[in-house]
Amino acid sequence: MAVKVGATPPPTLTPAWCAGPNSAGNAIASMSDAQDDDAIVWYVGSDNRLYAVNGDTGASVLTGAAITLGTVKPHQTPIVANGRVIVAPTAGSTR
Repeated sequence: MAVKVGATPPPTLTPAWCAGPNSAGNAIASMSDAQDDDAIVWYVGSDNRLYAVNGDTGASVLTGAAITLGTVKPHQTPIVANGRVIVAPTAGSTR
């Protein structure tokens, strides 16, 4: 879920968008530059799928809506490093 913070005092909070399955792990955001351009929010759902949504609109940025993963913990948090999104599998997973 994204929340817009109003600029006038006192600040107001307004839901901007809500996306994904009801049960998801912690989300992270990646951006293409320091000005927050092209923000993408990544998270793992309880359905063992990796989701990526536009940080401004909540719309899916993946073809097919999500990527099916091997066995992962439903509370898994992905990381972004060197242009890759990494999700650690549980022991014994082959993906």
